[in-house]
This record gives sequence, structure tokens and C-alpha cells, in this order.
Amino acid sequence: MSGRIWAGFEGSNSIERFNPGFTGNVAVSPREMADWASNSGPEAMVRLADGRFIVLAEGPEGWQSTHHAALLFDRDPVLGTRPVEFAITPPAGYRPVDMALLPDGRVLVLVRSFALGLPPRFEVQLLVADPELAPVIARSEQLGGFWHFVGMHLHLEYTHTRLADAIQF
Repeated sequence: MSGRIWAGFEGSNSIERFNPGFTGNVAVSPREMADWASNSGPEAMVRLADGRFIVLAEGPEGWQSTHHAALLFDRDPVLGTRPVEFAITPPAGYRPVDMALLPDGRVLVLVRSFALGLPPRFEVQLLVADPELAPVIARSEQLGGFWHFVGMHLHLEYTHTRLADAIQF
């Protein structure tokens, strides 16, 4: 582990790498993210085992679109590398909010929907993508409920993968 942390910032559509001790941090605003919505930009990001990065836009590509822009960087995004552009299509009404790398190299994608009401309703689904085949997503069961899931963490225990949810109230 390098001790570095990468973060996506929606307001500026940028990616920043934080170094240990938070010294010498580096940020970049890839031109491929320039047209991403300012409050629905780089919401989900994951570093693959081989050093590549996937970044997903929270917002869809257009008002009526169900496609969400996605980028695949061949290495650390702050090094100025040009990404491969693609799109993911989560279930209608759902937006990607986080990703985590599974031990077999596939990516777990947390998607969330929002319905205004009293109380507001958030529903989530987990999707699995294989970056080696294509950004094809397979739907898993709907988790549902009133939780506001904004992230997740995978914990390996006794060779099984367990999902621990990060809940924000």
C-alpha cells in the first residue's frame, strides 16, 4: 500500500491524490470530465489491482438519459494520462455512488435512487462489473429501505467477502 488516497470532487470535476502526511498533493481536472454536472460529477472511483482507475459520474449524460459517463485510466489519473471513455447504465432512476474492488478483480458498484417524501426514501442496489470483459453490469438484489447509503467497504474474513455498509444519516 502506498498510503496515498485519491478523491473525486464533484464541484470542480477534479481528482486529487493525497500523499501520506498530506504533503505534495496533486490534482487534475481531466478534460473528459469538463461537461459532467457540477453536483453530479466524479462520485465513484476505484483503483484496480493493476494500477488502473475507474471513475463514474453520478449524474446521467443528459436529462432523459440513463447512461452515466465513465472513465478508465491506465494509471494514476493525476499523472495526466488520457482515459478511455465509456458509459454504464444502472437500473432506471439509480445513480452510482461508490465502488469497491472484489478479490477476483471484478468491481462492486453501489447505486442509489432517491424519492422525495416524508421521510425521503433512498433505495440501493449492488451491481457487479468485470473491467476485463466490458463495463457490463449484472444486477443483484435490491436492498431497499430508508438508509442513505453513500459508500461501502469490503472486508475479507476467512476467505469470504463481506460487505460492510457505510451509512450517513
